[in-house]
Amino acid sequence: MNSPAPHEVQNPALTDLLARFVHTLDLAAVPAPALAVARNCIMDTVGVALAGVAEPVGGKIIDFVREEGAAPAATVFGAGFRTSAADAALANGTTGHALDFDDVSPPMRGHPSVVCAIAALAAAEAAGKSGADVLAGYVAGVEVMVCLAYAVGRKHYDSGWHSTSTLGSIAAAASAAKVRGLDLDQTRVALAIGASMSSGLRRNFGSMTKPLHAGHAARNGVTAAALAARGFTADAAVIEAPLGFLALFSEHPAPEAAARLGQEWGIVKPGLNLKRHPCCYAAHHAIDAALELRAEHGLTGAEVERIDVLVAPKGLTAVIHPRPLTGLEGKFSLPYTVAAALVDGAVPMSAFTDQQVMRPALQTLLRKVHAREAEGDPVSVETPRFADVTLTLAGGRTVQKRVQYPRGAAANPMTQEELDAKFRDCAAVCLPAPAVEEALAMLHGIDRLPDLRALMTVLGGSAR
Repeated sequence: MNSPAPHEVQNPALTDLLARFVHTLDLAAVPAPALAVARNCIMDTVGVALAGVAEPVGGKIIDFVREEGAAPAATVFGAGFRTSAADAALANGTTGHALDFDDVSPPMRGHPSVVCAIAALAAAEAAGKSGADVLAGYVAGVEVMVCLAYAVGRKHYDSGWHSTSTLGSIAAAASAAKVRGLDLDQTRVALAIGASMSSGLRRNFGSMTKPLHAGHAARNGVTAAALAARGFTADAAVIEAPLGFLALFSEHPAPEAAARLGQEWGIVKPGLNLKRHPCCYAAHHAIDAALELRAEHGLTGAEVERIDVLVAPKGLTAVIHPRPLTGLEGKFSLPYTVAAALVDGAVPMSAFTDQQVMRPALQTLLRKVHAREAEGDPVSVETPRFADVTLTLAGGRTVQKRVQYPRGAAANPMTQEELDAKFRDCAAVCLPAPAVEEALAMLHGIDRLPDLRALMTVLGGSAR
């Protein structure tokens, strides 16, 4: 008997396994540490989405969904109007990723919460579901997304796919299906529809289309669940079967990795990394190293003659703009973010305007940055990243710092006070101070909300 071709992934029945996990997930079975992370990640996602409303891409996507004129079912954050659940997910997912300030998952090398939390919130508001339903949908989606990351392996991202969008479309379908309470067959169909909607190219990093990927995935998930609820059909083995998702999106698929689903909670191990800086996470290790060197040695950047940055294998894959000319390109530039850290002593939201990136002092210093990857290949999707930053100062003296876990990483978490402060800073872009505090209190206890009406009234803000 002939063996299947390498691309003909047959077992296990991954689509069914994922659907059963989503359908049977009970919040009572989720460990308390995982639920605590989930609440904070939902809160963090809402905060950065509110901040993203003020970005140029935020205004454009909000104007787009407003002009669509869909029936008002779900809230567009900070915009003062409601639209369809799918369009709300599109807008809020896009603003949620506009600043690149949302959390990341090491295995997937992408952003789970901006897809899963946004899809869960839109689906829940439209269907009149509770905050506990949102939390369950969020956890289901993130666990599915991490599971798929192990199944597709590192090559998926390295080959040019943006996993936030490709894996995210399926994960958002899982979140929305759980929120809506779909039965097992409907859940399986929702995942299969989401798989056919998957897309997203890393080449668009540094443009408005990069945050659109997150909104696109969230909308896909909400749409997939809605169609499944209406009796749509789809292939029951679309993820693992020949011509299916893994066969097309992965060179070396590992569907057996799904065995960990429900046994190890990806939201806790390896966990989710929340961001202290509003830019690509691949730059955070070097940013933190530069900030530590600046503080320890009283540097301002003017005395630096050369900056050498050594990162983990494949550590430069996402930071594709060595000589940025715009704020968006600056978010994906290791030289710019390291230079900004040294000159300014911080890398805040205001660092990523075109004017800030083009400052002569920054353009001069970023050209002194020489970044390279360590030799070898990453062992697995969980291989820790690092950055070694060496500064050569006037006179030839050198100082060096290594960072493996930036502040906010699961292994080096921010305090609750720091997370709350980040939310306040972000939400204040759209909301008055009393509304920020009201939203924060409700998000801290989201699973105690009987419905989302009060929360969404606050998050909607005023019409722009």
